[in-house]
Amino acid sequence: MLANPNPVNPNTNSTVGTLAPHSGTLLALLHPTGGYVGGTKNKLDFVRIVQQIGEAEAWIYEALPSGRFSLKQRATNLYLGMKHELNERLGLVDLRQNCEIFALESKGNGLFAIKNDKGYFLTKKNDQVVWTNFFSQQETWRFDVAPSEVQHQVVNNNSQTTTTSGPVNGQLYGLKHYTTGHYVGGVKNLGTNIMMVPKLNDWEHWYFENYNGKISLKQKASNLYLGRSNSLGERLGLVQARQNCEMFDLVPQANGLFGIRS
Repeated sequence: MLANPNPVNPNTNSTVGTLAPHSGTLLALLHPTGGYVGGTKNKLDFVRIVQQIGEAEAWIYEALPSGRFSLKQRATNLYLGMKHELNERLGLVDLRQNCEIFALESKGNGLFAIKNDKGYFLTKKNDQVVWTNFFSQQETWRFDVAPSEVQHQVVNNNSQTTTTSGPVNGQLYGLKHYTTGHYVGGVKNLGTNIMMVPKLNDWEHWYFENYNGKISLKQKASNLYLGRSNSLGERLGLVQARQNCEMFDLVPQANGLFGIRS
């Protein structure tokens, strides 16, 4: 059973915060004057500013080395970018290259400027999203948490919000055993054996990652992967790099349950 430890109230305007989002966070990119980046799910199509959050406005924040990041559309796995020259509009592409890698600059009060590899700023121009070579309030953005109905279908189970339609790539979950009610976690140190614990705390939060048709689970507290062993009777632990032992098959079962197979 996959439990979302931080369900979002879709009736509130809850923001990610004043710090840069955590890698894997599902968010919406809001301009302070109103409107969200999205408006399309088509490859090579230009994004635009729209007033409502839907599937096209939900982005996975992917942190990269040297403080860089990318935004991947949750619904399509396409990246925001496509263009990086002055006054060019942004669109959706399937590969992350220089045009899809950005830098983040905090401007206070939860606002950020977003710069590309050419040093241009992301800006809102009417309903278009373009690059400009100067900075003003028009070039600031806010990260909003994407509402729960955009993130995944959920049901209530003993006050825990659980997914019945399958976990969402980049979303945060707890991994709960069906019969005992205990959670996978208990440790956050490299090489340590994983345990089953009765409560959902920091060490029991995992990011679901879809990778070449397989899944991986990355611990939020440590950024270490669940795995280490894949032989019969061996215990699982935490490792730094994702290899064969850290990639699993997700096997749907009845009543919102899933099997996890090495």
